[in-house]
Amino acid sequence: MESTQRPQRDNLVVRESTLDDLQCILELYAQLFSNTDQASENRKERLSSHYEAFSEIKRSPGSYVFVAESARAIVGTIAISIIPNLSHCGRPWAVIENVVVDERARKSSIGAALMQHAIGLARARGCFRVILSSSVHREGSHKFYQRLGLEAFGYSFNVHFPPAGKA
Repeated sequence: MESTQRPQRDNLVVRESTLDDLQCILELYAQLFSNTDQASENRKERLSSHYEAFSEIKRSPGSYVFVAESARAIVGTIAISIIPNLSHCGRPWAVIENVVVDERARKSSIGAALMQHAIGLARARGCFRVILSSSVHREGSHKFYQRLGLEAFGYSFNVHFPPAGKA
């Protein structure tokens, strides 16, 4: 993420992340959550829990973290999990999380390339649908997802648990 030039999609590579990408991924996550109540839970410095989580993702079939790379700089990331399912004739479904493009590289179709890559994987794996959640206040993101053909569907509910030891 050192570059200040705006990356172009024609020299963009979307690939599965490696441990060497972890620091850049954490920096992107810090951008995603910078203005939320989750900012303190998304620190830039690597922790042992980050290594453990990354290792678990790599060992889990159907769990992926991809990065978008341009001019040897990580400019975006996306996570997708493909989940086995008993309904829909046993077809799996997929959930996308943590879609982030470096704030200096937004509006350069990097997010679209990441989403198309993840959706293509879900389609290739026979998923009957792909879902993602987006915070209510991220109206720009909502328009972006709609431009890619995703439709608003139902409601998303969650319970957010604070880190262990915090009330």
